[in-house]
Amino acid sequence: MILITIILLQFVSAKFICQNNEEVITDQDEVDINSARIINSLGIGVIETDEVGVLRKFDATLLIDSAKVVISNQTSPQTIDLLTKSYIIGFVNSTSTTAKITVEGNSKEVEKETPIEIGGLTVFLVQTDSSETDTPNAKLVVGTKQIFLSNYEKQYEKVEVANKTFFITLYSSSDSNAILTVSKCEKSHITEIADEPKENEDVNITETNETNVEENVTQTNEREEVNVTEEQNITENNTENKTSGTSVEEAKPSIFKRFWNWLKNLFN
Repeated sequence: MILITIILLQFVSAKFICQNNEEVITDQDEVDINSARIINSLGIGVIETDEVGVLRKFDATLLIDSAKVVISNQTSPQTIDLLTKSYIIGFVNSTSTTAKITVEGNSKEVEKETPIEIGGLTVFLVQTDSSETDTPNAKLVVGTKQIFLSNYEKQYEKVEVANKTFFITLYSSSDSNAILTVSKCEKSHITEIADEPKENEDVNITETNETNVEENVTQTNEREEVNVTEEQNITENNTENKTSGTSVEEAKPSIFKRFWNWLKNLFN
């Protein structure tokens, strides 16, 4: 049997304009997972990505107004300058899977690869080193806002950072990085002009064929009809043979009757 799988993918077709008709400034770059990079003056961290090649689906979890931080008890505290404001981050201690971090005087234990909010910052623990021989430290990705983008739900999002408007678009992602586009206006706010999404029909033939099914049903029905007809003919032939056999036996005289006739002929 053949099955036909139809996948409908929705492609992003969005345009942006500046309110004072100035030219939109757009920049694109690749950001590795568990890292952060400045794109078009906005720091963006990538803390999770996923790609399903067969289904052509991809997504990414991002931290906005972000930076990568390596902190230890020797460098603590550190001042991190973001667009929103400057934050003071401190390191208390760590284990193989957790680290106790302080942001603006607020301390919390952060588990590895689990984002948590501390003092107005989202803190993501990438790696920690608590060995006795080396200086205990923690590698972090921090940001003021967390968003999720994908090509099957929402592929771009408008964000406001320090009275500035940005549109962030997820161009693509893999299991190790994400390609992101950041659009903005220099002297005014950026707005969106969205086109109607277009659907692209991708037909993936795995094995379905209704004609084959109908032909199989028809052939099965025909075979059943032939079998029924043959069974009826066999039954009728058996009935005729039984009837014919009974008539022949009745026409033949019995042994006793033939012996009696022989005796009568002998004495006549």
